[in-house]
Amino acid sequence: MSTRVCIDVDLTVVDQDGKLFPGVIENLKSLNSRGYELILWSYGGGEYAEKIAHRHQIEKLFVGFSSKPDIDIDDESEKVASFAVVDASASKDWNSIGNEVIDLAEALDEPINVNFPLWIQDLWNDKRDQGVAAAKAIWLNQHAYFKWPKRERVLNKDWIRISNPTGKNLYPYSPKIIQECESAKIPADGRSKGPAIVTFLLSGGARPLREDPPTWGWSIHHIYDGKFPAPHQRSRVLNAVQVAGEFTNSRGLVAAHPVADFVAANSRLLAWLLRWEAFRRFKYDPNKIYLRA
Repeated sequence: MSTRVCIDVDLTVVDQDGKLFPGVIENLKSLNSRGYELILWSYGGGEYAEKIAHRHQIEKLFVGFSSKPDIDIDDESEKVASFAVVDASASKDWNSIGNEVIDLAEALDEPINVNFPLWIQDLWNDKRDQGVAAAKAIWLNQHAYFKWPKRERVLNKDWIRISNPTGKNLYPYSPKIIQECESAKIPADGRSKGPAIVTFLLSGGARPLREDPPTWGWSIHHIYDGKFPAPHQRSRVLNAVQVAGEFTNSRGLVAAHPVADFVAANSRLLAWLLRWEAFRRFKYDPNKIYLRA
């Protein structure tokens, strides 16, 4: 079945003056060419959505026009509640929107992986842990809460995190990295957490903006943070920010929605689900937990 993509009209396809945003047509055609079924919808109604599409001669790119629902009655309410959403107001431009839609569509084609080791299944089924329900809800809708890097990379093998909340130029980026950042339009962030952010972005990771404050990005989360040893683990959990070569290792980084970031930092289950996913994607297992399991 083709991926269906519902797209809003006002302040998404057209601006406050009714003009198309730059890149809309090119990216709609790109999504269309991939076989996605595009539906234009609006609280103004289906006729309004179709009128706007006709005005800009893009109606043939859509399979339908609809009003947005206020209430949905459905026998698959969990699936409806977990629909993937691209925040048009948080995206830089329509190229970013198009790329994020493609990434989400590819992620949706992959079933949520619940084939974890038995000891993680035990954590999953632990009804005594009040955080399990929150961790499960996030994991079953993980594409909405986490963004992974696309490439493996260690930005600097010598750096560890420098704890200085007010420092702005704590790390001496090489001219090569600075040039790479400039080409990618990424600031060479010299603050305490900056190198991890730079590593993640240069590794192809997407970092959505928060709702408030809207200029802040999602947290770049080190999945190995020294917490929650596995039941059979004898050594301490790696604390990546304190280990040279791990602080800027993209395999151990994920962009996390602020809510998911908080739960991951306080839930043994979600912490190990993220570590399992990093192992599945990148074979990243610094404590050799999964290799022994």
